[in-house]
Amino acid sequence: RGLIGSEVRGHRGPMKPALNTNMSLNVRKVSMLAINIASYHSHVIGADPTAVVSASAEVVAAVVRAVNEHKGVLDGFQGDKFMASFNAVTSVGNHASAAAGAALKASREISSITVSSRPDARPLSMTGGIASGPAMVGNMGTQAVKRFTVLGHVVTTAGILERLCKRYPGATTLLSGNAVNETGNFFELLCCDVVTLPAPKASVKTRISFLADTKNVGTDEWMYALDNAVKDHRFKNANGAFDAFVAGDRVLCNSLLNQCLGQEDLSDVSLMATINLLSKLQDLQVDGTSYVNTLADFYTQCIANPHRQPESNMRCLLSSSF
Repeated sequence: RGLIGSEVRGHRGPMKPALNTNMSLNVRKVSMLAINIASYHSHVIGADPTAVVSASAEVVAAVVRAVNEHKGVLDGFQGDKFMASFNAVTSVGNHASAAAGAALKASREISSITVSSRPDARPLSMTGGIASGPAMVGNMGTQAVKRFTVLGHVVTTAGILERLCKRYPGATTLLSGNAVNETGNFFELLCCDVVTLPAPKASVKTRISFLADTKNVGTDEWMYALDNAVKDHRFKNANGAFDAFVAGDRVLCNSLLNQCLGQEDLSDVSLMATINLLSKLQDLQVDGTSYVNTLADFYTQCIANPHRQPESNMRCLLSSSF
């Protein structure tokens, strides 16, 4: 009998289609999520090996749950580092939002895990990076050794953004470029810098934002939420001040900063970092346009030399001779 709908020894019912194991690459728009457990070495040094194994299993399980729930695929992990893809293997509508949702869920679950049962044990935390764009996806290798692979600048960018989290107080996940544009209506994002990141043909200057939380968008009011996204944004004034600074509008930047100090929740560490940073730059009379262009060469060098840690344009300017 034919294979479709047939009964095979040891198997009853219709057979599932075989997985595509051919070695080939296709171009797709994807989102990549890089995750790293922050300062993991400080939690495991001196800890009981059994406790380390148990905590690591909990972390892996948390990341897998978050990625699977948002229709992503965990491409692999090594120790405390993970890389997941969205829309590479299976189709995902808004794959950048899926990656953002996975990052928030993983972060919440990881923050409840400790390596030790001691009362003074600190909970784990993660840093993450999300990048979206075209990539080549498919099987690579030989008939004996092969695996599904995602190739493209989005993979590199996600890793860079994850490392950059360490430069921003309170930041757990950073997004850039297309990922920011595609998630802004559904997640609370806080602008925090303009950096030069790798692109297909040349490095480009792009804004990066901190992923803070989901917006309260119900299924019955999503169109209303889209129309009023800017009005309801928790970081509206801070992001507006950032935009005004980059555009060189110092008057508007100062006005919005004053509104932030009078209206925003100043207990938010990341928000206060952005407000304080913009205030210092305003005091230093750094022109927004000059600031964006001043260290482009520096970032090109960082990208060309992967052993050099990328830094922030704003942070470098604060330590310069302005």
